[in-house]
Amino acid sequence: MTKNEPLAVNLEMLKGAGKTVKYEVIGTDLKGYMTPSETDNNGFEAQVDFSNLSPGPYKIRAQIADEKNQVQYSQNAGFMFQTRFM
Repeated sequence: MTKNEPLAVNLEMLKGAGKTVKYEVIGTDLKGYMTPSETDNNGFEAQVDFSNLSPGPYKIRAQIADEKNQVQYSQNAGFMFQTRFM
């Protein structure tokens, strides 16, 4: 994963009307909102700017809140961030 790659998360079992979906990279301040996917009826996605992360392994997860503000979390997904030099 490199700087500003799109991030797609499939939340098929959790998707529904009135839900707010956010992502967070665990152990960092990197978080934001996700929007319904235009290509996957069961998914949400976000454009994540990884440029402030140091190279290394990270975990990301989604947070889903309903109208009553009850929160559920997705499983953590690991990824390796690396910079590219030309």
